[in-house]
Amino acid sequence: MLLKKIAYLMFALAVSGTCAQAQNNKVVAGKKIAKAVKVDDATKEFKQVSEGEEINPAEFLYSYNWDNVNLNPYDVEMPDSFSISLAGFVSPIEKRISSEYGPRWERFHAGVDIAINTGDSIRAAFDGKIRIGKRFNKNGYGWYVVIRHENGLETLYGHLKKSLVNDNQTVKAGDVIGLGGSTGRSTGPHLHFETRFLGIPMSPRNIINFEENVLHNDTYTIKKDETFEQINTYLAIKNWRGSRKSKAYRALLAHSEEMRKENLKVVERQKKMVALREAGLSIDSAKAIINSEIAEDLIRKAEADKAKEAREALKEAQLAAKNAKTVKAEKQTTQVNVAEVSTSDEIRTITHFVKSGDNLSKIARTYKTSVKALCDKNHINKDGILSLGQAIKIDVKVSDFK
Repeated sequence: MLLKKIAYLMFALAVSGTCAQAQNNKVVAGKKIAKAVKVDDATKEFKQVSEGEEINPAEFLYSYNWDNVNLNPYDVEMPDSFSISLAGFVSPIEKRISSEYGPRWERFHAGVDIAINTGDSIRAAFDGKIRIGKRFNKNGYGWYVVIRHENGLETLYGHLKKSLVNDNQTVKAGDVIGLGGSTGRSTGPHLHFETRFLGIPMSPRNIINFEENVLHNDTYTIKKDETFEQINTYLAIKNWRGSRKSKAYRALLAHSEEMRKENLKVVERQKKMVALREAGLSIDSAKAIINSEIAEDLIRKAEADKAKEAREALKEAQLAAKNAKTVKAEKQTTQVNVAEVSTSDEIRTITHFVKSGDNLSKIARTYKTSVKALCDKNHINKDGILSLGQAIKIDVKVSDFK
């Protein structure tokens, strides 16, 4: 987790490797020859394709599912991992990020916001085909465009002043698809930009270095658990059916808040990066300053974690000491109780305080009784767990302790 956060904050997430479904890939005339899997229309699951079959990533991912109305019409199983070629990328617009992907204001922000001026040209990020060209969402994206790309990604461009493309139109990377604006749910001119895979939004920062408007790498391997961690956490909180006071729910909230704070840090560092560049510093010099601040943050966090561990260790030591003292007192009390039993044949009730290592069978043997008798007397279950210091009432025959 720490390494993941470091990579995220360093503005240079380097993603490499190949996935189990698509090993030994090579690009040939824009298509891939691969050991891969293809969506089966009947089952909506991924099926193996024959080795050497010439395929287009978008075609075997989405099959014949083409919808000009719904943003996410897909109902297919997400593969554990999938390798995507990012060749031919063009930045939609070279401006700074004003808001990050992730939890925001008790909602989920599914993309990044890029500060623009009204009327700025917005470009297609990759070659592709317009799936949604002229659609207006009053309480959300405003005028927006969705492009399906041959590499298997879909990109969304929201809050446009005007769309310049139509449904089913083919576009090339860098083609102007619309003019930036502030339509829909917007507080000012900006481009809302999303990268989606099988309908699910992932952080555009996974593939794009927005500080330099270049790719982190020529390929990106989507991993179901890691790539969609933030939105999965948000959905888990939103759909929680257990107690809102439970430890698990509080842990989800804490994790979501941690990710939100990390996003804010990235925005602030990007603002500083822009300011340093405008002040005349080179990219390398600006990066060195930002990276130094990141390192200091990591050191402070490590020190805070160490202090937290020390506090927890102290609490455990104090609890252990308290338990040891309690056990000693209980042992003395038990001895007194046994010693005070008279020498007659009568039945008397004594109290035994549970100490470390005790269980019902051991207590029954000690006082020459049965587990059933102990359970009946104390209204407990024979399979129940005894608590340290728990009082156990026991009927004993006085003559057994002469």
